[in-house]
Amino acid sequence: DPSAWIWTHAQNEKDNAQHKKAAEAGAWIAFDGVNKKRLERELGHVRVMKAFGLLDHVLISHDAGWYRPGEPDGGAFRPYKDLFETFLPALKQHGFSDEEIHLLTVENPKRAFAIGVRARS
Repeated sequence: DPSAWIWTHAQNEKDNAQHKKAAEAGAWIAFDGVNKKRLERELGHVRVMKAFGLLDHVLISHDAGWYRPGEPDGGAFRPYKDLFETFLPALKQHGFSDEEIHLLTVENPKRAFAIGVRARS
């Protein structure tokens, strides 16, 4: 069932119509590369999903892209703060309500990671 699938790294797909198609089928769309260097790209994806009426199928996160095997100590550490210090304030500046931000940061993850799949008829 598509509701059991999370499309990770969905931000790498530039065609938002593909995000829409997957979300309409019930999948979760995870824009998991949030950081201030790519703020406009990530913000754009979330804004489009809101315009599609599919914000209830969006997940956002930092990912763990700072770790690079083979580099001493895994490379340069990137603190997990851009989501809270940069991205969420940018959502507010672009008209996202507290309820929509709560949906993205609390309700959607709670639903996406719950155990259970809809039964097909």
